[in-house]
Amino acid sequence: MRQHIYRAKRKDNGEWVMGSLIDGDYILNYIDLATSWTPGTSDHKLECRAYEIDPKTVGQYIGVKGFIGTTQHKVDLEVKLFEGDVVEAFSQGSRATFVIKWSGESTPRFYLYPAWQNNQMWNIHGSSVDRKDGDYYDSLRVLGNIYDQPELIKQ
Repeated sequence: MRQHIYRAKRKDNGEWVMGSLIDGDYILNYIDLATSWTPGTSDHKLECRAYEIDPKTVGQYIGVKGFIGTTQHKVDLEVKLFEGDVVEAFSQGSRATFVIKWSGESTPRFYLYPAWQNNQMWNIHGSSVDRKDGDYYDSLRVLGNIYDQPELIKQ
């Protein structure tokens, strides 16, 4: 089953927070307080916090991970991809920059915008090859997001 995780900027301090979206104005975030927890014991502690967020910055986790790194061959860190992320894709020696967007039209899906670049159509692949169950990956390099770095997207 796909995780429904959202990301948005907090209204009080502008920091990013992830969790469950509540009424479009709050994100409920769970914080693990256990310093050393043994599975099967009852001493595991979670704290739940709700943060008021800027609704214009809400983006949903697309169910696929990308990476942060210098090139597609140098992955420094795997990261979850969210709607609103600015990513760089590579194909047959070509590369292009996109924003991850949501389309609720005829076939609801997340897609790369603008999809037509360098004389080809680009899309999110989300392969599960060599991955654990429910973990999908695409070689999309995260450059930033449209809220913090709008200059990453050329008009």
